[in-house]
Amino acid sequence: MKKFLSAILLLTLVLCGCTFDDSPPLAISPEDRTFEPVKLALIAPLSGESSRFGMQMLRGATLGVKELNSGRGINGRKVELLAFDSAKTEFPLHLAQERGSAAAVVGHSTSDVNRLLAESESVFLPVVIATATADTQVAYRKHIFRNAPTDTQQAQGLSSYLWYWRQLLRLGVMIDMTPEAEYERNISRAVAQAFHNLGGMTFTAEYNGSDYAGALSELLSGNPQAIMVPAGGELGAKIIKTLRNLGYRGIICGPDSWDDEVLFNNLTGFDDIGDCVFVSFFSDDNPESEYRDFRAGFMKEFHYEPGFCEAQAYDAVKLAGAGLIGASTLKEFTANWLLLRNYFGAAGIYTMLPNGGVDRTLFISRIYVQGEPFPKAKMIRKFQHSKLDTYRNE
Repeated sequence: MKKFLSAILLLTLVLCGCTFDDSPPLAISPEDRTFEPVKLALIAPLSGESSRFGMQMLRGATLGVKELNSGRGINGRKVELLAFDSAKTEFPLHLAQERGSAAAVVGHSTSDVNRLLAESESVFLPVVIATATADTQVAYRKHIFRNAPTDTQQAQGLSSYLWYWRQLLRLGVMIDMTPEAEYERNISRAVAQAFHNLGGMTFTAEYNGSDYAGALSELLSGNPQAIMVPAGGELGAKIIKTLRNLGYRGIICGPDSWDDEVLFNNLTGFDDIGDCVFVSFFSDDNPESEYRDFRAGFMKEFHYEPGFCEAQAYDAVKLAGAGLIGASTLKEFTANWLLLRNYFGAAGIYTMLPNGGVDRTLFISRIYVQGEPFPKAKMIRKFQHSKLDTYRNE
């Protein structure tokens, strides 16, 4: 009898044109009149080796929440930021949902993002990935969103610059085979594939961390017009200096991890930097007023110039807020998210894609010395990923 009545009820709803929203409810409701704060969770490494990046994300997210609260908040309610240290917490997403009652999550900056995504299979919160770039994070998961580009998108941007604008034919690519170098390995392989797809000649050489001398010799024997160095920080600076000391005069290029003061500091006093360029998803030369306003507000709050971690986390908070407006379920958040087109943020312009990815601004920057003893980066190209083909005739 119960099954019969359930079938009648279902048939009645269908005939009435009613539909089911089977997506899980969020810890927010447009009809909530309690005016309790809407909680956003930041999950980032706030301790340990990657804490520098985690703390940068925390400051950017904090400013984003402050700006939301200076306006209408979310659904007329104030916003509260909850911070969870991924380096210490085994299951930060579960904590965000169960203890914090978060409505959405912003993360993540380290290579253990795969652990976060595995956990998210049982925690149906909208997760906005702000800085991690691995292609595997775009997996058509209903609850995963991003404002960071993928490795493939970055590789296509850098390869287009080398192929179309620099008219290069031969690219050598270093591939780090050490187990912990997953990011470096993925971005190198993506660049090699992207340049090959454009018609270029790509040859690779494998190395293991600081043991790169053999790989450089192998690449240089092929007379490359450019060499891709995936390492950032101190190691990246060492490889750049080694190539120049070996007499290599071609272009040395790198990924977004080059956009880091550690690499620049380790090039200080080296006068033979030459032509070094990198792809990134942030530039402090960005002329858009949204970035300028963000930079001014950030410096007033924290007294230093922001970088990509700060800008990406700031944008992720603002974008998550836009997704939550009027939403009480994951399906409604998704609908709002996909309406975000040509959204001007601090780090670029975003258009959200149905697969959870994003079409966004990419930057090509050159390392240079500007009358000072330390190198800096200067933007030389800015473009939307989806419009790469339109730049081929420039």
